[in-house]
Amino acid sequence: MRWGWVAGTGLMLLVGLSGPAVSQENLLHEFLQCTKEAPVADRSPCNWFTAKAIQRLWGVKDFQRAGKPGEYLTANEIADFVAGSRCWERLGTAADDETLELAAREANAGLPVVAVYKAQPHGHVALVTRGPVQHSGTWKSNVPMSASFLLDDPQASYVSGPLSKAFGPAKRPAVALYARTRFAPECG
Repeated sequence: MRWGWVAGTGLMLLVGLSGPAVSQENLLHEFLQCTKEAPVADRSPCNWFTAKAIQRLWGVKDFQRAGKPGEYLTANEIADFVAGSRCWERLGTAADDETLELAAREANAGLPVVAVYKAQPHGHVALVTRGPVQHSGTWKSNVPMSASFLLDDPQASYVSGPLSKAFGPAKRPAVALYARTRFAPECG
């Protein structure tokens, strides 16, 4: 599987061995088709959305449960996984403007980038997507573009919006950003 950016469009193309190219935005919109009427098994499907997108776009199965195809780690488990992985690099927290700029650069360079927030009973995870940073009035900073899915509020789910839309200002200091910078065999 190969992927690349379509010049001038801000869209990533995923080229499969047996099918047509799929844009990153189109693929993410496909995942938004899950609604409260047709939910996935988990009550916190931001993990499903992010895990499935990373698997389809980059071929990375880090967030899939071992030996259980179609089952994914919870948002809190994803946060623990990336924090303990040698393949995912911690960029910093969303409270740091330089970290937000770095997350945007890494996503624009074609790396998978996630924003994770741990909480009880469940946290949240969002995918940082390709695109220019955008000023956020709620965070009062420039923030990267992102995609986020919320089962209990499907109308608030989105494919292309500022990262601050996924996490309120009170959560900002606890949101950690990670990029998958290694693709060695030991990374799965």
